[in-house]
Amino acid sequence: MLIDIIDYESCSAAGTNLVKLRDALVHQKSGLIKNNLPHSNVNTWIGRVVEVDDINDLKQWQSRNNALAALGLEQGSIRQTFAKLKKKHGSTRVGIVMGSSTSSIDRTEQAYTDLNSDGGLKPEYQQPLVHNPHAPSLFAAHYLGVDGPALTINTACSSSAKVFATAARWLEFGIVDAVLVGGVDTLCLSVVHGFNSLQLLSTQPCKPFDHNRDGINLGEASGFAILQRSGESDLACGIRLTGYGESSDAHHMSHPHPEGLGARLSMTQALKRANVDASAVDYINLHGT
Repeated sequence: MLIDIIDYESCSAAGTNLVKLRDALVHQKSGLIKNNLPHSNVNTWIGRVVEVDDINDLKQWQSRNNALAALGLEQGSIRQTFAKLKKKHGSTRVGIVMGSSTSSIDRTEQAYTDLNSDGGLKPEYQQPLVHNPHAPSLFAAHYLGVDGPALTINTACSSSAKVFATAARWLEFGIVDAVLVGGVDTLCLSVVHGFNSLQLLSTQPCKPFDHNRDGINLGEASGFAILQRSGESDLACGIRLTGYGESSDAHHMSHPHPEGLGARLSMTQALKRANVDASAVDYINLHGT
């Protein structure tokens, strides 16, 4: 089944929306700054969305991760497009699939460094729906007024790809008529110091594909796209999901199979679903921590 992308938007340190991001790309402007996270002395560079600092009105949903999700949903026309689909199909016939590795662990860190005199959580931090791996989708559903299925996927760096595969299956089997897919991750001590303990962070702005590349820089961002079955909307933006592939590589805890069997299987699945030959692919997005 072919899936149309109806609308999409991005929010990152390089640009809080697609217009600003494209401008940054054209002018080769980076959103990286020297690490300035409170209580962190890690020598690295980070991509921080400073506008998130001003979002403090989410009440029981307050967290940096949810604030970045809210900021992203207000960019471009993504929220308006979704509202039209919800009105057309009903709030139970639109779904949400979010990918995240951090969820709202930033808020949990804050809570445990600001305990009351008895060693317990202060009232403002007693947020069971926030201190929760499922927080991104729970918040998005609340923010957008959705009663349909909502799912949060955490498969580390593949989360943002798997949300599209999950949404495609929901649409293929008629579970929903439209799906908002997205992802949101924010910087916090667990993330920065965790990657630092793995000796993966660069002390300089990262240099992808460079001979002297010595690591990565971490950033925070949110991104969203709205999917529908092909031909069911006149809002299609010209981008189509034609195939996807998934596999489980249990060769090693962190190392892929030396012959890349898991990667090859997933790519073969995607090409087969899309009914295209590998020679027809013009662009490949590579990932390497």
